[in-house]
Amino acid sequence: MMLFLALHVACLAHLASSQQIPLNEQLSSHSESTDHDSNDVPIADAAFEQYIRDKMARWHAPGLAMAILDGNKTWTRGFGYASLEGEPVTPSTLFYCGSMTKSFTAAALSLLVDQSQDYADIQWSTPVSNLLREDFVLSDDWATSHITVADVLCHRTGYPRHDYAGPFLNSSVNMVHSFRHLPMAGEPRAQWRYSNLMYGTMGYLIETLTGTSLADFFRDRLWLPMGMRNTYLHPDDALASESTLAVPYYWNNDTETYGEIPWRDEQNIAGAGMAISSVLDWSRYLRHMIDETGPISKAGHHTLKLPHKVVEERERLFTGPVYYGFGWFGSVFQDEPVWWHSGLVNSMMSIMLMIPSKKFGFVIMLNSENAPALDSIIAKTLYDFFHVEEGKRQNLEANWNQTYAEWEERLGNCSNRLYPSLPSPPIRAPLPPGRFAGEYYHPGYGPISVSISCDK
Repeated sequence: MMLFLALHVACLAHLASSQQIPLNEQLSSHSESTDHDSNDVPIADAAFEQYIRDKMARWHAPGLAMAILDGNKTWTRGFGYASLEGEPVTPSTLFYCGSMTKSFTAAALSLLVDQSQDYADIQWSTPVSNLLREDFVLSDDWATSHITVADVLCHRTGYPRHDYAGPFLNSSVNMVHSFRHLPMAGEPRAQWRYSNLMYGTMGYLIETLTGTSLADFFRDRLWLPMGMRNTYLHPDDALASESTLAVPYYWNNDTETYGEIPWRDEQNIAGAGMAISSVLDWSRYLRHMIDETGPISKAGHHTLKLPHKVVEERERLFTGPVYYGFGWFGSVFQDEPVWWHSGLVNSMMSIMLMIPSKKFGFVIMLNSENAPALDSIIAKTLYDFFHVEEGKRQNLEANWNQTYAEWEERLGNCSNRLYPSLPSPPIRAPLPPGRFAGEYYHPGYGPISVSISCDK
């Protein structure tokens, strides 16, 4: 199952030195009470908790938190460590939630669409350039005039990710202005193409229309009305809270130790993926989404979940095509409609999933980029809830083992694969590599450094 669109491969040699967590200490679990707290969630038994610990150990996940909603009951647990100093993960531990933030941005816009007496200019079909005027200028004139709010929210603008432009664009307005310098990958509305920068633009749109910061709007209009008192958009606010903000880690296979990864705060794309929350708070959000209660209107709930654009024809775990609504993926599992969204930022992974027809949902957060462990737990949770026979369950761990083996083979064969006609012996380069070193600049991507040293 590939619920995550991509795994990022990065050079981590410059990061903090690795440290070791004893596994027998790492895999303890911690619980807290919630508004609907209950240990009587049938699938969340001792064997289920042990399964989570086993997958964390197998794939070297230092910390994980999970909440399950089953009817009016909520089960929450924390496993392992939020930091190498020994701080345990609890249901109140804060994690970066990545692209799960997109559902808040879409929900916030639904509030503005519903509030037509105050925001008459915005509808789902409104061209973004009508609302942002000279700010929203794309690299194609037709796209500039016709791309709508709905087009952006379901990723059908024609723009690819362009994620590496994000760190350079140090303000929301600079990020919006960058589109005029960034190429499109196809015609608008022709194909689904994921764009964090476009969702960041929607955050800027909310700020422009309301005259308030995105963080304040989320807090006052969404989070507090849903009882989410421990959810933030700025790391400074999270660090000032009484809860622990988990530290992101990676596992070094060579040294068999964990390495710490520094946080990266990109407020220019906050609407795309910078929410910080806990499974305790997120369970309250999921309950509102499952029950279709306020502050989002019934019409808003309906529109957010509509199949606005097909993503792919088939996904391993689900039946039929996967589509994208506004801030939610959708498909079918065991003949029931299911909605979800994953998140990946600062090497922290997360997933929220709901099946409203069954009053069921869950959220998982990790402080590591660990798709194999997460996918295995997602599948286990769904299979157990629907009582799927063991013989009919997919072995996702075997799929990941095969995927990693294929990646290693491809990495080891990069030269032959990328340059099949490379002469042997190779022809001497006309210029030494050092002659290309220097500082370059792209108006959309900003400063680009080319160096012959990996540590620069």
